[in-house]
Amino acid sequence: MSSRDGPSHVARLSRLLLVAVMIGSLVAAASAPAAAFVRGEPDIDVTLSDGTLQPGTERTVQLTVSNSGDIDLGATSQELAGKEAVVTTARGTLVRAEPADESAPVEVETGEVALGSVPEGVRSAPFRLSVPEDAEPGTYELDIEVEYDYYDLIPGSPINQYSDEHTTEEYTVEVTVEEAARFEVVDATTTAPVGGGGDVSVTVANVGAEAASDATLTLESPNAALRFDGSPTAEAFVGELAPGERRNVTVGARVADGNTLRSLSLRGTLAYENADGDPLQSSLSTAVIPRSEQTFALTDAGTTAAVGDSGRLTVALTNTGDRALEDATVQFDSSNAALTFGGSPSARTFVGDWGPGETRTLTVETRFSSAAEERSYAVDTTVSYTSAAGRSQRSDPVSVGVTPAAEQEFELSDHATSLRVGSEGQLTGTITNEGPGPAENAVLVLDPPANVATAETEYAVGDLAAGESVDVRYDVDVSSEARAGPRQFTYRLRYEDADGETVTSDPFYARGTIDDRRDTFDVSANASLAAGSTGTVEIDVTNEGDEPLTSVSAKLFTDSPLSASDDEAFIERLDSGETETLTFRLSAGGGALAKPYPVSLDFQYTEPDGDTKISDSYQVGIDVTESSGGGLLSTFQVPGGLGGAGLGLGVVLTLGGLAAAGLGLVGRRE
Repeated sequence: MSSRDGPSHVARLSRLLLVAVMIGSLVAAASAPAAAFVRGEPDIDVTLSDGTLQPGTERTVQLTVSNSGDIDLGATSQELAGKEAVVTTARGTLVRAEPADESAPVEVETGEVALGSVPEGVRSAPFRLSVPEDAEPGTYELDIEVEYDYYDLIPGSPINQYSDEHTTEEYTVEVTVEEAARFEVVDATTTAPVGGGGDVSVTVANVGAEAASDATLTLESPNAALRFDGSPTAEAFVGELAPGERRNVTVGARVADGNTLRSLSLRGTLAYENADGDPLQSSLSTAVIPRSEQTFALTDAGTTAAVGDSGRLTVALTNTGDRALEDATVQFDSSNAALTFGGSPSARTFVGDWGPGETRTLTVETRFSSAAEERSYAVDTTVSYTSAAGRSQRSDPVSVGVTPAAEQEFELSDHATSLRVGSEGQLTGTITNEGPGPAENAVLVLDPPANVATAETEYAVGDLAAGESVDVRYDVDVSSEARAGPRQFTYRLRYEDADGETVTSDPFYARGTIDDRRDTFDVSANASLAAGSTGTVEIDVTNEGDEPLTSVSAKLFTDSPLSASDDEAFIERLDSGETETLTFRLSAGGGALAKPYPVSLDFQYTEPDGDTKISDSYQVGIDVTESSGGGLLSTFQVPGGLGGAGLGLGVVLTLGGLAAAGLGLVGRRE
């Protein structure tokens, strides 16, 4: 249930052995008593005792964070008494939670929970969880992450520096979404016209996972325009509703005279018993629209708009009523955002006088979004008019099925990439207009993936007749932070259609590969200097790239005991694969040891496109050899009269220095 960093244990054990060796050295050198240690760590576990959740609810659950501690070495002296509690305490503890599966119907509303120091014992971490109403019952996992610091090693005298560790552990707990009954109104209609009586029919469905029994539906009309036999409420027995089952109830109703033709809201309360016999209630809401006395029939409908394009929607409606209408208007309504009227879900057009049996052809501007599908979309047409009594009335809606016209098609082919981590490259391809119509003022827009940048995301294609193709190219720069591997590149074509409307095509997806990073230069040297001398060294520089570089300026950097009196060099041109030898003048200090010392070089250069770049730093080794006089012991000044004791003191000082260096490692954080 938890994950620990195995190598860190090995590192800590190695560190402990190193300390033991250093202490042994101190014993031999100074006859001091051995130091004692307390070593251990927290032992964290996370559990959840009650993780039951209900669909459509929020609940706070309590994660139990327990620390049982783990002591490897206990206190062996009075000085270290009580230190076990220090090494087993988790400090600065943070707890985070998230669903193990992104598709799980459980959302964690709480961010991270800070518990501070957690000694041995139990602490509680509260997390707020929410479950949508349509959640599927079942058991789901939460990933828990616990992050904390702790002291894993506390030494006694003469060492007084604690060893500090930082770790993150992961756990998994389970929550259960229980089965429950849930209800929705799936349909509600009325046959009652304005100023007349009829029925209100409501269909209720159990969309939950548990059956409901002895259900009774109570309907309430908050609007005085709709009454149930003179009362604002009506009740109907539903009975048992199994999961997925629907039940229809019908009650008598009347719509007041003079009411405008509009939606009348209804409130519903479904009282029922669950599987355990507990009485429960569920609130519902819906609405009904009274019938009008005037009817219309659809004669014809069609559109010139394609997916992602605008056009005209033409509808022919016939007045099938028995009287003439005045001041008639027709409203078009789309309930799907894929079909709009100039960006709006509705549009109106004026008809005027409309005689019985007369057919009127109506046209409105229509647009399908680029996400629309090749299928029929419903559009409701509603006629508003003035009745013979002078009242404003609205007809029942007449539904029209609207299918997009043939869509303009394009193809991206021959897509190729020449990309490398930390370098500039190119994307190339060919865009073809597959028809049926032309595309004017076309622009191909690139949406590059992460860590790939381009100064120009748009490529001007121009006018493309049906069947015509144009090659495109983008210059891009791959970040040094990018990883090598395949990438997906997304393109969209923006153009003007035959009606002069700006349209954006569906995306084109193309795959490309980013190659591994390759250093611009290869730098090598085979040079040496004697300690205390000055001389020239030669460093070979090779252009590892695919293109020639010009104005290559090299700058050499040194650290003591090396120094440079001539630290710059220049190459006018360095072709791909070409090697040039650079010469620098260096000095090695007289006290330098005989071993290799590093020097680093930076390069400033110009690429073929004129861009000036600065390279990463490159390191090479310079071998320093022994000087012609003196040796290791000549660096120590032994006072006169000490004789052979001087050498012994030097060895003791050396061992003491090594011990101090080793002891310094005890307190390092990994």
